[in-house]
Amino acid sequence: MRAMSTTSNPVLSDNFWSNIPGYETMSYEGTMQKIGVLFGITILSALVTVSVGSSGNLGLMGIMTLTGAL
Repeated sequence: MRAMSTTSNPVLSDNFWSNIPGYETMSYEGTMQKIGVLFGITILSALVTVSVGSSGNLGLMGIMTLTGAL
């Protein structure tokens, strides 16, 4: 542990992290809102995937797969 305390890496020092604006803890409500938004995006993308997959549109599935949208 001695080597960790004598590092010259500025990211590992306390001064680096204390000067970042907006460095606060999240509230419970904010955390739940972010979880809800991310869950909604996940469900929406899953529904699009199932819809395109069940329609049998191989051309669209190929394009979406190549572009990373599926």
